[in-house]
Amino acid sequence: MKPNFKRRDYWHFAFFAFYVFYSFFYYLQTDEFKFNSFVWVNHPNWERIQAVQTFSDDPLQLRAHINQLTLLHFVVYLGFSIREIIKEVKSKSLQFWKLKNQQLRWLRNLCLHFFVVIIIFIVTKATLGRDLGDHFIASYITLIIYLASIKVVNDSLFFKKSNTAKVPEKYSKSSLNESQKDKILDQLNQMMQNEEYFTNNMASLPNLSKKIGCVSHHVSQVINERLEKSFFEWMAELRVEKAKELLSQNENQNITIEELAEKVGYNSKSSFNKAFKKYTSQTPTQFKNSL
Repeated sequence: MKPNFKRRDYWHFAFFAFYVFYSFFYYLQTDEFKFNSFVWVNHPNWERIQAVQTFSDDPLQLRAHINQLTLLHFVVYLGFSIREIIKEVKSKSLQFWKLKNQQLRWLRNLCLHFFVVIIIFIVTKATLGRDLGDHFIASYITLIIYLASIKVVNDSLFFKKSNTAKVPEKYSKSSLNESQKDKILDQLNQMMQNEEYFTNNMASLPNLSKKIGCVSHHVSQVINERLEKSFFEWMAELRVEKAKELLSQNENQNITIEELAEKVGYNSKSSFNKAFKKYTSQTPTQFKNSL
């Protein structure tokens, strides 16, 4: 689902845009002036060089208070974010610390990590004075990215696709040319889009091939090569997408999982649940509750 981004939301970027413009008062200073700034920040005991300043680098004295402004910005937006999450949790009668909804749990954890960043910022500033703790913050964010990357890799279907590398060799002696493959693929897509063939619980490769007037091994080849998946993987993917579409419609709010499975072509609720979780990392019920 795409976020509902409205024109008034662009005002959230106003301060950022203003400060980017304001920073040019510093960037347009001489190299000598910027060198002295670098020395003052990183090596305060070093001797300064002579520098000419033709205009103020901080006419509104914002840079002098940028630490406090940054902290205020962090706290305000973190507060708004947590408030929205709590409202959503209450509307769904959930528990904040025991969220089963994957999306809400992810947002909650993101806010908690951001809260840790704010604590690091405050503690470092209070104890080390001029140091903003950027190296501590960067280390913490690096750890989060590392842990998130491990989870993404573990949950990824990329490493489970072991058949695709064998596809070119498997069809090396095929009589199909590229234009014929394009034609078959167009016919297949039309069958899925216009007739929603995948919702047929008796769907099979031979039957589909017969409907478009092709032999089964040619249809299988096109699906394997062009879509990089098997016939059954393609059916499962299309059925899950259709199920998500149906669950998002208001008229299907009271639909049971058994009815939904039947509508998209499954004879078994367990098979439907297994396929749905494989492609969305959620059960149909969890997905429905997250809408």
